[in-house]
Amino acid sequence: MEAQEVVLPKLNKRAFLITLLKRNDGASLQELADATEWKVNSIRGAISLLEKTNKQLTFTSEKRDGIRFYKATTSQPDINAE
Repeated sequence: MEAQEVVLPKLNKRAFLITLLKRNDGASLQELADATEWKVNSIRGAISLLEKTNKQLTFTSEKRDGIRFYKATTSQPDINAE
């Protein structure tokens, strides 16, 4: 019996970036650059664009031991807003 090739869905780089940013610890700029093969200034620009266009996510950044980490979390709608 011949083995069949398994085809996995291919994420575009924007979706892949969001997936990495949604991890519990987020992702460092270098991790994001290595994973997407983009330069760090392109990563920063992509995150900025995502912040402006994706209202379901909240983006945060922090430095840990001198390394910048970014994280995306799902925004909760304000049920008290009218």
